[in-house]
Amino acid sequence: MGVRKNWRILTAAERQRFVQALYHVKSTGVVDDNANLHATHFSHGIHRSSHFLPWHREFLLRFEAALHSFHPDVMIPYWNSSVDTSRTSLLWAEGFLGQFDAAWELGRALDSATLPTPQQVQTNQRRGAYDTFWPELESVIHNPPHRWVGGVMASAASPGDPIFYLHHAWIDLLWAQWQLAHPDAPFVASGTGLGVNDPLMGWPDRTPAAVLDHQALGYLYDIEVPPRWESLGGALTSAPGAVLQTGGRLVVFARGTDNNIWHRWQVTRNGNWSGGWESVGAPPGGATSDPDTALNDP
Repeated sequence: MGVRKNWRILTAAERQRFVQALYHVKSTGVVDDNANLHATHFSHGIHRSSHFLPWHREFLLRFEAALHSFHPDVMIPYWNSSVDTSRTSLLWAEGFLGQFDAAWELGRALDSATLPTPQQVQTNQRRGAYDTFWPELESVIHNPPHRWVGGVMASAASPGDPIFYLHHAWIDLLWAQWQLAHPDAPFVASGTGLGVNDPLMGWPDRTPAAVLDHQALGYLYDIEVPPRWESLGGALTSAPGAVLQTGGRLVVFARGTDNNIWHRWQVTRNGNWSGGWESVGAPPGGATSDPDTALNDP
């Protein structure tokens, strides 16, 4: 299970690897192809429709797969523009995404618009139905950062700017958050051909139904508790005490009923879990809380 993180918590090595992966997919034509695809279909139902969110989820997933051709551990980070609002942020420094402005002739004009506020995000998250959630998310929260960055990012070919992917990863996170908070809210079509089982523009074999569960697509966000702990064996009664993501693999730590710390891990990236829970011993100073888990088969 890959984890998409806030760009601010990336290590220096992760930032550098992401930059290198971006140059790689630029050299293979993926960046320009994506910009052209987005521009071609800009007014064909991928915006201002109920397919806005699922289309861009699929778009990011395909781009992330291209990044994996450079290194399997590269994940798209996200930019929360409701709190990360400074044009002097490290995000825009030459050592990170700032270098692409000149290198790729992006014509950025940072601070060209007003960014969404945390209050607007919170208000949007409280919408109870999909057909009231997505239009506000698109117009009030999604659109302003495109204009704030300016240049290519403010055009129909906006995927030509790498910040597009960090921005849309945040939009996707907000949809994922809303979905988890409203599990019974159905997908509501905004018109003919825009239903949950209608094909996404440009991908006749893909529908919104195929991408509704982002965790099933193989990724989650750093703000989420990883899914389906019961699949690890035993009966977890709360979230694990700690989760480590290393090399694209998850390592889970939990306190057992014997007050020892137990752990289990993914053998390969997004793959199967180790054969059973293994004890790493008692925590220093003894137990300080109730057990996280009752392990049936340690």
